[in-house]
Amino acid sequence: MKLLFFCIGFLLVNCCFAQSSQPIPAYPLKIPTAEYFARNFAYANDSIAPVGNNGHFQYLNIHTNKAVFNKVFEEAYPFSRGHALVKYANKYGVIDRNGEYAVQPKFVHFSFYTGIGTNTTVGFDTIATPGLTNMVYFDFDEGRLVEEIGGHMYEPIAGDIFDYEQAGKYGLIFKDGSKTLPIYDSILVRTQYMVLLKKGGKIGAISSGKKTIAPFVFTEAVIEHWDGYSGSIAYALKKQRHWYYFDSGKGLFKNKHRPVSTHYKFSIVKIGKGLNYVDEHGKLLLRKPYKWLSELGYMGINEKDEIVLFDKQRRGYGYYTP
Repeated sequence: MKLLFFCIGFLLVNCCFAQSSQPIPAYPLKIPTAEYFARNFAYANDSIAPVGNNGHFQYLNIHTNKAVFNKVFEEAYPFSRGHALVKYANKYGVIDRNGEYAVQPKFVHFSFYTGIGTNTTVGFDTIATPGLTNMVYFDFDEGRLVEEIGGHMYEPIAGDIFDYEQAGKYGLIFKDGSKTLPIYDSILVRTQYMVLLKKGGKIGAISSGKKTIAPFVFTEAVIEHWDGYSGSIAYALKKQRHWYYFDSGKGLFKNKHRPVSTHYKFSIVKIGKGLNYVDEHGKLLLRKPYKWLSELGYMGINEKDEIVLFDKQRRGYGYYTP
């Protein structure tokens, strides 16, 4: 059965770059694609990364700053499970860690797909004719060309809490059949195990076990990361000058930094005119604020407009200098 994949092009670019009111320059690479490969670079604790300037990239050992092979590319992405997507002579292909081609650079276009976890697949157009597409796929998990995107199907978990509407108000229905009166103004989001909602103009959260996760005292909410398969959700709620961060039914920490996006293991917060990551304990992870940060956690653009890769410890490595 086919695995559920998502194409991450236009939508992700607009979501991420919307973080900054400052102009973001054009780069000779696809930022959404780079974000996903940057995450794989960090997860693998890789010592090899592409480094570019003036539209040319070379793969360097990040500890010695020496080239690992002599080939130079027009576009290059971090390795994922031993292979990397590159562009040479205006055509896309795939190399291994020795710089040898696993897929010859003969494709004008590619489409990038991501699956569950760090699974990634690149589809190449074999017929570059408008309105006509014939795709071949390179699966980075398998390290080879495949005929179609395949894998296991994961079904969403059934819900334990539901809502109903009556006379413009909302009530909750629980798995045991019991229900509340329709006393809520609106439903902000409902997962399998909890619901975030408004009552009397204030925001609160209730679990499927009928417990109050967050009392109705909050005035703003940032709801960013919702996993429909596990039922988990990361969100932040504002009360007076503080933001309170939650992972589903668990309160994590509070601080005065306005969240830009929320995630289970980290969030992006506004620090002055810049951005920083905070971990699940509220600790700032970067030494200085950035102009833009990837919502996947491992890539940023600094005030010099340089693209930076981060490892798991959020140490930065130069990726591209304009």
